[in-house]
Amino acid sequence: MADADILIMSFKRKVGRSNPCSFSYGFFPSPSHVFRKPEFAIPYVSNSRQRWMHGSEVRAALKYLRGLESNGAQMFWRHKVDGEGKLQHLFWCDGESRFDYKQFGDVLALDTTYGKSDKYLYPVVVFSGVNHHIHTTVFASAIIADETEETFVWLFEQFKVAMEAKSPGLVITSGDAALENAISRVFPNARHRLCSQVILRNASSKVRNPKMTAQLKDLMLSDYEVSEFNSKWDEMVAQFGLEDHSWVRDMYKERKMWATACIRGRCFVGYKASSRCEGFYNKFGTLARSCHNLVDFLQHFHHCFDEFRFKELEADFQSGHGEEVLLTLFKPLERSASRVFTREAFRLFRTVLERAYTIIVDFDCKQLSTQSIYKVREYGQPRSEWRVSFSQPTLQFRCSCFGMETVGIPCAHIVKLMIFLDMVEMPISLVRKRWTKSAKEIVEGTFEEGDGTCISLEDDDEDDIGPSLEDDNEVNFSNFRRRILVISDSDESDVNDGPPYKRRAHG
Repeated sequence: MADADILIMSFKRKVGRSNPCSFSYGFFPSPSHVFRKPEFAIPYVSNSRQRWMHGSEVRAALKYLRGLESNGAQMFWRHKVDGEGKLQHLFWCDGESRFDYKQFGDVLALDTTYGKSDKYLYPVVVFSGVNHHIHTTVFASAIIADETEETFVWLFEQFKVAMEAKSPGLVITSGDAALENAISRVFPNARHRLCSQVILRNASSKVRNPKMTAQLKDLMLSDYEVSEFNSKWDEMVAQFGLEDHSWVRDMYKERKMWATACIRGRCFVGYKASSRCEGFYNKFGTLARSCHNLVDFLQHFHHCFDEFRFKELEADFQSGHGEEVLLTLFKPLERSASRVFTREAFRLFRTVLERAYTIIVDFDCKQLSTQSIYKVREYGQPRSEWRVSFSQPTLQFRCSCFGMETVGIPCAHIVKLMIFLDMVEMPISLVRKRWTKSAKEIVEGTFEEGDGTCISLEDDDEDDIGPSLEDDNEVNFSNFRRRILVISDSDESDVNDGPPYKRRAHG
């Protein structure tokens, strides 16, 4: 029996609870590595003598984390206690999560809207991102006693130490003021985006008009030029009489943190919400009600976490074995992409390939010293025009829609030009490392500290406001209509019926 188990049993005896009630209920790997549920459950036991901050319970939790480290998990954890020796904050992550952050830490989502259990409503903070299968991956976790700015500063500093000082390129949060201030102090170079789900939820509660919420969602996610966005915003405000509404005015001031029209070219890999871990909490939430102590909580948390990692292994196997069925008319290009991208990323690319049917390329192109500029438009929309540059020596593509830079998948305009040029292989310049089957086959230590940009097969030369298609100031595409492709927030692998557990909306 582990030292942590002995210590927690001793603690339970002191508070008057029998040890037979201490069986854990969660997802355990069987010898065949197939996750299953055990055939027993914990009866709920309430005891007023039990305390969340009890010293014996904290020592048992730390011993549990040390036990994981002794089993090769390469654990990193930090905790903080108050003047009376009671636990205030606990931060932890393991070696695999830290390695995932090296590969996929370009975008970081922070979710603090969940409580620990029915009795212990301390916020659980989850640092998450998107892996090469477009699945949610958890980088680190924490339990905190409060949600003040100083608490978040301490938390982010521990995260920075654990991740060897690598800062994220983009951080998505719920918009809490203390959280925003802490991010600006610890990650000053990180761009900040507000969670789309929180914005829409706040719109429903503060304005209480479903039609206005629907129009706000359209303004948030649709493809508009900045001038067109401003015009539609003014129309919405006038239509619903919101000129003096303080929340609406504040949202307009922060439009560069949530409106698609104002954040193009920023690499957020289609991540628009901080709560992609819904499926994780759907599984974990029902089990957390049975937690009698901190060790139970950590065990349940890691059992659910292990199941999600097992799904990643399954996705790795599926991507590495078998051939995809080719469905489009551009089979050579489709086959080339299927051999490079993971299965989920390839299917996303295939939707782009299918959309390329509706794109028309102008035969006249502008020739510059090192590149050619093509005009493309969508069928039936002669006023919608984009420009795509192509450099023959380097096989580099750039589009005025900035879809490649924003999501990491070539946009339909670039794909159409590739077809127009009779290309049958995916050029390496259009393949982001993070979406490939070999995304995690990187030698440890090859990343640069503080580099929060997307990992790619080539050396990207992107500035803070996205790529430019200018050559010696001859061409400027800033006034052209831009469109981007957006990955759906829903993570099919994370979907589970039932409401998330203990979700608390920030206001």
